[in-house]
Amino acid sequence: MKKKKILTLFLILISSISFLSAKSLESLVNDSIETSTQITNLELNRNYTLLVLESSDLDTKTKISVGLNAYTLSAEDGSSNKYNQYYVDGGTSKLLNIVIPGSYTPTSAEQVSDTTTISLDGGILYDSESSNQEFDVRGNLSVSHNFLIGDYTNNRTDLENQITLLNANKTYELGLITFKENVYNYVSSILNNEKSQREFEKKIKDQQTLIDNSLSLNEISKDSITYKQYSLILKTYQDTLATLKIQYQSLIENFKDYTGLDYESVDEIREPNLEIPETNEDSLSVEIARLNVRLKQDFIDQVEREKTQSYMNVGTSIDRPYAIDSSSTRYDEDMSVEAQAKYTADNFSINAATQVNIDFTDNTYTPGFKIGGTWTNDTTTDKDIIDNKINENELVKAQLELNSTLQSKFLTKLSLNSDVINWMSQYNQLKDQLDFNQDNLNLQKQMLEVGLVSQSEIDDLIFDIEQLNYDKKMLLIDGLNIELDIAKMNL
Repeated sequence: MKKKKILTLFLILISSISFLSAKSLESLVNDSIETSTQITNLELNRNYTLLVLESSDLDTKTKISVGLNAYTLSAEDGSSNKYNQYYVDGGTSKLLNIVIPGSYTPTSAEQVSDTTTISLDGGILYDSESSNQEFDVRGNLSVSHNFLIGDYTNNRTDLENQITLLNANKTYELGLITFKENVYNYVSSILNNEKSQREFEKKIKDQQTLIDNSLSLNEISKDSITYKQYSLILKTYQDTLATLKIQYQSLIENFKDYTGLDYESVDEIREPNLEIPETNEDSLSVEIARLNVRLKQDFIDQVEREKTQSYMNVGTSIDRPYAIDSSSTRYDEDMSVEAQAKYTADNFSINAATQVNIDFTDNTYTPGFKIGGTWTNDTTTDKDIIDNKINENELVKAQLELNSTLQSKFLTKLSLNSDVINWMSQYNQLKDQLDFNQDNLNLQKQMLEVGLVSQSEIDDLIFDIEQLNYDKKMLLIDGLNIELDIAKMNL
């Protein structure tokens, strides 16, 4: 009997030690978020999306490219004099090319943007001969710009980027909520296990007291059936407690595997904020569905706009070569100046250009003018008609998806209203029960002083209050899960 008492006290001591090192649930969750690899992965995925969107914006910035190519040739002229030629130019690219994009971003390769292009090209040839050394320099400067005519409204890229960003934020927020839910559920399971351990520790203590008292009063003997029944009940309680301790250890290990933190008992849980918003018009899901409708509609509108779109390309170029010999004498050869314009519409284009060639050697100039155009027949086919119908169906699907999202949010709101009412009712009842038990405990303590109740009755009442406090903690966690459900509804 003495060994059993020592074992029971040891189990109670171990259990009490395991419940030490307490903190608030909010701190535990925040610390878990800081150490969780899952949250880190969520943040990395969201940051990656932001970088991709930022990279796409680079297409709207001025681009400058510089190219350079140098090579040499060696040969002998008719008099067997060896000479060398050295040449420097822009290679396969321009010496300098500047592209300044406009505000319009085309949706396909066939379309153009209101872009300004400035190019500088040319080269330098150094001819090293025995009798003369000469530099031949050629430069070409060209400037062109596309003037867009008609409705070039294009929101597709902007809408797609907004949808991508909102989806990234939604995925992150939903992952964060799911993580918090799992932490809450782990803590609730641990608290429920602790409560059950305390319950069976008390049962073991009470059952052992019953056996000891019955033996001491000679109400039973160790050979009696009643004693064996009492002992069997005690053994059942002890086995259940041992199982609960194994489960407790498993819960602690699972918590650490999931959060990366050692579990600390929770001694403070805040009351949840269960205010449900009146409308979900601003939720991420609704906003994404609305943007999808706009995107599908804009795609249809874009097809119609392209039928009336046209543009005028205006440009000019100056081509100027000259040479300098070893005596620093400059020899201007000629210069060409050209201005051109090209008007392009849906199925035809007209181009015109004027050019002036100036010959500095003969001191003459030659003007010129050219005009041309192209036309293609209407290429609308049955496939285009089918594509238009597909686009219209996609718009209808997007509108139905928006309606479905709004309906789902409405039904979720009704369900959450019911959950909040039920939770508030349970919570108020539990608080009333705790207040009643606390008042009763204060009264019982006064009665103990005058000998009207026993200490064991006081201990039982204290135990009941402590168990109710466990129920309160778990009920508060249930409320925090409803709070997270409300947060999900806003996504």
